[in-house]
Formats: sequence, C-alpha cells, structure tokens
Amino acid sequence: MYFIPRGNKYYVVLAQMKPWKRWLFAFLIPLSIVIFWLTFIYFRLESSTDTYRLKKKNIENQLDLLHKSEGEVERLKKVIKDLRLKFREYDMPSAGNNFNVIIKQAKVAGVALNSCTDDGICKKEWYAQKNIAIDVRGTMDQIKAFFKKINASHQLCGCSQFVLTNVDEGIFQARCTLSCYQLAKQKK
Repeated sequence: MYFIPRGNKYYVVLAQMKPWKRWLFAFLIPLSIVIFWLTFIYFRLESSTDTYRLKKKNIENQLDLLHKSEGEVERLKKVIKDLRLKFREYDMPSAGNNFNVIIKQAKVAGVALNSCTDDGICKKEWYAQKNIAIDVRGTMDQIKAFFKKINASHQLCGCSQFVLTNVDEGIFQARCTLSCYQLAKQKK
C-alpha cells in the first residue's frame, strides 16, 4: 500500500520515476546546493578574507615602519639639536666681533695689520655675508699662520681677491677680502 498525496504534482512526478532516476535526482539536489554554496558563498568569502588578510598584513608592516621611523625621527631631532648648537659657534653677532677676531689672530700670528676695512653686508634669505678687506704684512710663515688661525676660529669665513706681493727679502704683503657668514635665524 502506497500513500500518494493528491494535488502535489512534484510528488506525483517523483513517484512515477524509475528508482535509479529518483536516486540520481536525490543525489543531484544536495550536490547542486553544495556547488551553489561553494561557488557563490564560500569562494567569494574566502577571496574577500584573503584580501582583508593582505590589507591587515600591509597595515601591520606600515605600523612597524612607523615605529621604526619614530625612533629615527627622535635620533634626527637630537642630531639637528647638536648641529644647531655647533652652528651657534659660527654665529656672527656683530661686525665689531669680526674685527676683534681678525686683530686678535693677527697679533697671535705675528703679522702687521696694515688695514682692516668694512666692505658692507650682503643679506640673503638664509644667511648674511659681511665682507672685510684686510692688508697684512709679514713673513710667509706668519701670513700662513694668520690664515690658518682665521680658518681655525669658530667663524664661518671665506677668502677672495687674494693678492700676495713680495715687499722686501722674506717679507710679503697679502691683501684679500674675508667674507664672514652668519646663518639667518629660523622663524618658528
């Protein structure tokens, strides 16, 4: 005795099928559900999960780089602070100080300072240049010692228009323009 419900057209079709077709149909429905789930749900979720994992890894790498950069920034701040302190030694507070340095170095080196004149200041955006024309007389060793002492002083200087003439035997006269530089104050 079989129970056949009336009015259910799907059951009627299944009941009239051969048994192997019913088994095939019963196997294909769950298989199609699994294939649908894999294709449209699982693989899409897996690909988006992989994308988010990759983004997470990139963000973690950037965070590590940021932490390393913070340490480097602190190190560079210290270097900048040290360099500012060092550059303050080369600062040129006044024109009189330049003359004092030149006169002092001339006495120490033993040269005769014939003249020392101010040729003016040239101001630029990030530095100021003070030109001083000097005329010294002495032996070659004394003149070399004078310029070495000027070079060794904590004053940022350059020498231009250098003329060296022989006045007497072993006595030379040197004329040049010393350019003393001052770094401009930074605006904060």
